[in-house]
Amino acid sequence: MPVLGPPRDARNRHDRPAAVMYLRNAGLRLDPLGQLNAQAPDGMRDGCKASCVDWYGDARPVFAGERVFALLGYELVEGRLEDHAIHERRRASFAPEVEVAR
Repeated sequence: MPVLGPPRDARNRHDRPAAVMYLRNAGLRLDPLGQLNAQAPDGMRDGCKASCVDWYGDARPVFAGERVFALLGYELVEGRLEDHAIHERRRASFAPEVEVAR
């Protein structure tokens, strides 16, 4: 389930990165397994090339066979289910080079 992650800065509660929360359905009861969070640099501005306005923000769960991923803006995070919880396995960033205005 796409959600907002924890605030990056307690003073700015609106700057919340994307996250994907994973749930287990056991007998029509949903139990949380944890979430995979974005780690994009603070204040990265790309002109909303990775969706900025859709209801789900820029977070999407991806399932490929037994593998579990979270597409979080320009990051692809692979998770694994271990001890009844989701854990980050590895991540890759596809963020564009950001030019610094001078």
